[in-house]
Amino acid sequence: SGAGQYIEIDHGTYNGFTYSSRHLHLNRFKLQPGSSVTRGQHIGYMGSTGGSTGPHLHYEIKRDNANRVGYGASGVDPEPYSYTNGAPNS
Repeated sequence: SGAGQYIEIDHGTYNGFTYSSRHLHLNRFKLQPGSSVTRGQHIGYMGSTGGSTGPHLHYEIKRDNANRVGYGASGVDPEPYSYTNGAPNS
């Protein structure tokens, strides 16, 4: 697929919405399907799989399983959910 190798993480329900994140175009994975993850855990390696034209990480947040949330007027801004060294970016 255009996404290449990717990991999708279920973040559960918050304020009545179900959230998940997708980390796409990965070269390798550091976990097995069904694994639990913690904030800041290394889950995979950036790559150029699928429809990618160069190495990068494509990151999406999905709400209520909507396709490609994070794009367009109804998207979810990923910045409030981003962390650097375990601390929220702000």
